[in-house]
Amino acid sequence: MKIKTKSLFIALYLCIAAGLSSANQYKARLGLGLNGGTGYNNYCADVSVDGNAFINPFENHINFNITGGLRFTENQFDITAAADINFFNFKFIDFAVSQILHTGTLLGVSTEIDTLIGGRILMHTAPWMDLKIASHFQTKIQKIDAFKDTCPVIADISPAYEITAYFNLPQENFIRLRISNWEDYWFPIFPSPNFYLGYGHTFQKMFTIEFDAFVRYSDFFTLSAYPDFLGCKLFMRYNFETGK
Repeated sequence: MKIKTKSLFIALYLCIAAGLSSANQYKARLGLGLNGGTGYNNYCADVSVDGNAFINPFENHINFNITGGLRFTENQFDITAAADINFFNFKFIDFAVSQILHTGTLLGVSTEIDTLIGGRILMHTAPWMDLKIASHFQTKIQKIDAFKDTCPVIADISPAYEITAYFNLPQENFIRLRISNWEDYWFPIFPSPNFYLGYGHTFQKMFTIEFDAFVRYSDFFTLSAYPDFLGCKLFMRYNFETGK
């Protein structure tokens, strides 16, 4: 079985590009990070560039969010693309179904493809707080170069989850708390949770600076649980509307 990574993502990005002409709002983001492995040694920098398009063709009854991006680290390259369809947008709650596709290459070692299908609920619990709960079904296919002749691919199926609380503070500040077992460019099998603490500030509703600190755990729900990754990241995001 061959992993046709290039063809898969070319087709996906062509579909995404076809919908961008009707978008009402765009967001472009640049991220600069510092990550460390087990024991907090071997730190390496990473750079990510991603964008988001919001499409609202049905006057708030149904809308779409399309996201795609790239990340580069010392010896790894990742591409992620996602599409959300938002239904039932009410004043205090809305629902969405989503699909996420990711491919990552650890240069000279392995290549993987991750597919997540699921949904999320966003609750506007108070003017100063939003709560997001998401659950997905994840399929991971991995090809390890050293074993490609005897074992072409390894496949895993597991659940994926996310719980995020957003706190809107005065003067365009916000705090984000999150626990999940996946990131924008990292999709382990269950259970390997990440704990996030993020802070951000928005300037004139167009330019946002965010800072995230996080720790990843391995086998968190067993006796062998330990923190195996520590990192921080600075994001710079620009928001703009098309005027539609």
